[in-house]
Parts: sequence; C-alpha cells; structure tokens
Amino acid sequence: MNKALIIALICALPFTGFSQSIDVNKDNGLVSVNGKGVFYMISKNKVMWEADYVLTNLDNKELAYFKLTKKYVYDEHLKNHNEIQYYVLTFDQTGDHCDIKDYMDDTASIVKALAKDIVIGNLVQGNEINKEKEEEFVIKHDGKIKLEENKTPDTRILINIKDNKIYNNGDLIGTYKKLPIDEMTALQVYNTSQNKVAEVTHEENGASWTIITPVDQKKDSLDYDKTSPMESLFKYLVEKKYL
Repeated sequence: MNKALIIALICALPFTGFSQSIDVNKDNGLVSVNGKGVFYMISKNKVMWEADYVLTNLDNKELAYFKLTKKYVYDEHLKNHNEIQYYVLTFDQTGDHCDIKDYMDDTASIVKALAKDIVIGNLVQGNEINKEKEEEFVIKHDGKIKLEENKTPDTRILINIKDNKIYNNGDLIGTYKKLPIDEMTALQVYNTSQNKVAEVTHEENGASWTIITPVDQKKDSLDYDKTSPMESLFKYLVEKKYL
C-alpha cells in the first residue's frame, strides 16, 4: 500500500477509541474492552515501576513486545545530559517496529495508555495482529516497515562483545561484570538501564552455565559452548528477553 495513501487514510479515520471502556486487570494483565477480554499486556523484567510489556492474544501467543529503552541526550542550553525513556514496539511476525514516546511522563498508567493505543488502532482482530492496522500504526508513530524494503524480517541474533559491553546487531543491549572468584567464571549481567538481569556462574571444566535471573527468581542451566561461551550465554539472555 502506498505510504502517502496510508497516512491520508489514518487522518481520515473517525476518532472513536475514547468512547470505549478499557480496563487492565492488575493481576493477570488482561485488557478488556466494554467488559470483554481482547488481549493481555504482561509485564516483563519489572524493576520498581519500570517494565517491558509483552502483548499476547487470549491463547497467550506473543504478538508484539514493548521494550523499555533509555538514552541520554545532551542539552546544549543546560550543558548536561538528560535521560529520555521510551518504548520500542516490535511486532513478532513482521519485525516492523516503532518508538512509543507519548506516555512516559505518567508512569502510573503507562500500561493502560499503551493498551488504549492498541485498542484505538484496532490492532488485535480475531486473536491476531491485523497486518493493515499494524502498518498504519507503525507509520503513525514514524516507525519502520521492513516490508517496504522488500526484505525478509531479520530475526538473527548477532552478539558482539567489546570490553564489558554487549552488542546485538551493533546495538548496545547491556553490560557485564566479572567477579573475582577462584576456579570458576562468575558474571553479573545488566541491561542498558543498569538493572541486573542475571547472575551467572561456570565452574572450571564444567559442562554448563548456571543462570539465576533475579527479576523472576528462576534458575536455569545452559550448555557451555567452548568455542564462544560468552556470546552463546548472552544470545540465550536475548532469546529469553532478559536483555
């Protein structure tokens, strides 16, 4: 669909979303419209009031991911760096993505505001993401539609490590700290918000990593890849969305 035509259609849409009653269940994340459940907004990697959110359908299938992102922008007038927070929304099936910045000053109702935007955009239809509505939504938020470039969505995870910094496809996703413990490798892994996402150990000559994730108090193991042990560890944390 022509991009200019899509923008014109968005502008012409009747603004009816706010007439609907939208509620978010604080316990299970179920989003209801006029009393009927339509999708879930599940918090992930929650630390205090900050969290990522997973958009799932009523069968708990993941449809999209809201990644809380922070960056520092230099203010020429104040001569200092200001922290900016926003969500990067990525749709699972297509890889289309956009930044959501409109609600970050109202942390108490962020999840409801995000849910409201999804409902108004009519994104979830028949328990799935509607592709045309997704395209309209991404363009509305000045995002990137991968299909415009006739590319297959790139879902590869390419981990690089420089000093103590962790990169995925060239983007900084976290850092790690190595602890001085004899006869084992012990690491603490942090996301870009400097929140600890994992405590990891590997005993000398051991067959696996032991991984503890504080945010959900889970303990897991991962086969130790002798050829690229750190890269495979951080790839695992990306796949599980801890990074």
